[in-house]
Order: sequence, then structure tokens, then C-alpha cells
Amino acid sequence: MNPAGFDSLLRQKCSVRGLTFTGPEDFFHGPTLAYVEDTWHQRLGPLVPDLPSFETVMGWLRPAGCRTTSRSYTASAHPTLPAAIM
Repeated sequence: MNPAGFDSLLRQKCSVRGLTFTGPEDFFHGPTLAYVEDTWHQRLGPLVPDLPSFETVMGWLRPAGCRTTSRSYTASAHPTLPAAIM
């Protein structure tokens, strides 16, 4: 996965729906994470072989210093993503 240009692409996609964000931390707030956690296996399980746990992936993706209130979101950040979720 090449992240070059991702910010611009994401902003374009969000603008179609009238959504804005200031940075990655905007995607890591409690209500959203709670919903993702509750539907993790149901939504992604059929699509991703050997789906890592919600906690593991959130640890890989969470921006440094980002605080959240999701029930089980306590994993530490990881600098790389595994091929299974790219």
C-alpha cells in the first residue's frame, strides 16, 4: 500500500458527502470505534482471510497520541501493516 496521495483522495471522497476532517485522529473516536468493534467479524470476516482482531488492527492504525473511549481499544501503535489487511 502506497500512502502517497491518500490524504487528497480521502478528502475528495469525503467532500462528496459533505464530510470534513482535520487529521487521522478524527476517525478514532469512541462511538465510531464501538460500532466498528461490534461489527468487525460480521462485516470483515467474510472478506479477509485470517482477519486480525479489532484490537490488533486498531493498534497498527491508531495515530500516535490519539486517545479514544472504545471499550477494548487499548493496543499500542505498530509501524507497519500486515499484507492480510492491505
